Amino acid sequence: MAVNKVLKSIKAKIALIVVAGIVSAVLLVSVTTAWRDMSRQSRDRQAQLNAVGEALAATISAPLARGDAGDVARALRAVRQMPAISYARVTDTQATVLAQFGVGIVLTGNADAFASLETGSFAALSRKQFAFELPVVAAGAPVGKLMLVADVSDLGAAFRDSVVAALATAFIAALIGLLISKSLQSMVTRPIEDLTGAMRDVRATHDFARVAPRCSNDETGQLVDAFNELLSHIRERDRQLTNHRESLQQQTATA
Repeated sequence: MAVNKVLKSIKAKIALIVVAGIVSAVLLVSVTTAWRDMSRQSRDRQAQLNAVGEALAATISAPLARGDAGDVARALRAVRQMPAISYARVTDTQATVLAQFGVGIVLTGNADAFASLETGSFAALSRKQFAFELPVVAAGAPVGKLMLVADVSDLGAAFRDSVVAALATAFIAALIGLLISKSLQSMVTRPIEDLTGAMRDVRATHDFARVAPRCSNDETGQLVDAFNELLSHIRERDRQLTNHRESLQQQTATA
């Protein structure tokens, strides 16, 4: 009930329209931009991780073909320095683990972890890891597999931070919108308030000789013209009635 009472005011409706329009536009642009940025960063991250994996697979291909677990482990130390890589594992063609580091918490049946980062689904917002396997080839023959697990939680966190920033920006935009709406309110409602005041005075005093001032050339000005024209018709009617009454009085006096 209170909301309906407030929205009966033209000023409140103008403020609501301005604020809603500004906030909606800010949120739409900000969230869309944040989503596109996250999608682009996801594609770049996957390309970077694939490049690292391919380079590492090429490095360990020879020692893996020889079955030299020591050389394979030493080769893995290079990616161990990368904070994004949380787990790495090298297996031979018999699925025997020759070298690994980190905590392998990703199960091979976890399809979400092995899904591409380029899917662009909302599941990426809560995604923590990206896992992928690459074949290791030596002399044209497969000699094993390389599995890498990367931490990608920062992608969703960056999007959430962008949404929070968008909400803060929308709040500031709403305040600016309220300031803008105040000037619009005076431009729109002042002529209406003047006309309303003139109508009240005419109703209270029955002074149909009054003329409401025309302050604008828009629809409000046309409304003022219509009101003044109505008063003009009333004055003309009163004049005709007065003339008719005086004529009847003269006729009665001379009879």
